[in-house]
Amino acid sequence: MIYREQYPAMYRYATALLKNYSTRDGYASGRAEEVVQEAFGVAWEKRDELFASTAPAGWLIRAVQYKARELIREDQKWMKRVLRCSEYSGSQDAGNFHLRSELSDLLSEEEYLLLKGLYLEGYTYKELSRQLGVKQSALAMRVKRLKERLRKEL
Repeated sequence: MIYREQYPAMYRYATALLKNYSTRDGYASGRAEEVVQEAFGVAWEKRDELFASTAPAGWLIRAVQYKARELIREDQKWMKRVLRCSEYSGSQDAGNFHLRSELSDLLSEEEYLLLKGLYLEGYTYKELSRQLGVKQSALAMRVKRLKERLRKEL
């Protein structure tokens, strides 16, 4: 019941928070769903605390705020990592990055293009999932596993 009641407000708030962070078109709407799902995950884990609260709606909004900030920090870290894993080709096109040869054993070209699309070119999970012909959840899991592998290796 609380999910159905609070979801629209949580989604709007997450979208607003993410719009303030990024000027990339589609970023906020593409990632707001992820933030709200994560916030409800926290709510489920801490449901006793949530329902003991005098203002459950406010508790959920704070969870959205926390998860949005967490997502923004994570995206900023990964943007820096992808840039470090790239080398600029020297052309006038600032988006013309290529995978450095010493990292080719860690990232396939497809994996690099996926990270580049998300963190340098500003594609949303929804857009990339359509391009790749996979579900958003499958793409999110692929990105999560790729990040975990890179963290371990680097």
